[in-house]
Amino acid sequence: MTTDPAAAERPSGDEEAAGEPDPVLRERLRVLLCCACLSLLATATRPGRIIPDTKIDLPLAPARFLGRALHLWDVEQFGQLQNQAAGYLFPMGPFYVLGHLIGLPAWIVQRFWLALLLCAAFLGTRRLAERLGIGSPGARSAGAMAYALSPHALAVMGLNSSEYLPLAMLPWIIVPLATVTRRDGT
Repeated sequence: MTTDPAAAERPSGDEEAAGEPDPVLRERLRVLLCCACLSLLATATRPGRIIPDTKIDLPLAPARFLGRALHLWDVEQFGQLQNQAAGYLFPMGPFYVLGHLIGLPAWIVQRFWLALLLCAAFLGTRRLAERLGIGSPGARSAGAMAYALSPHALAVMGLNSSEYLPLAMLPWIIVPLATVTRRDGT
């Protein structure tokens, strides 16, 4: 007798012959469809135009913005202290620099960033629910979509996506803790 949970989910030869799709494949397709929908949502907002997300010079000149962010004193802004630039050094800044170096239009890089955040929140929440043994695969995906598209996410995504980054990463931070807790039985 096998103790592999993935083997228990695989259909027998009779089920495959009946045209029943593989549950693992079905779940992967469901996840891919959800991520595609989230990415479409991110890219469908004002195509061809940069939305006012955080700092306008980050999508337009990311390397120059990051160069200024490394210095405490910014002479271009009448000597202001760079107290808000520190949060853009990683991972948002390098993401924009990479998109700029590849030659993608700034609005596309911006939408890829938003899609990445939405998909990270979705996948992390889904993985956390799976690790905790909550719900069916469909219910996990529905709950993960609800988390990724929460009112807070929809409110801040086009204004300050760096504020959504901690919420998108929160499920991924909890997954190892849930794994240790389930393994120890406490």
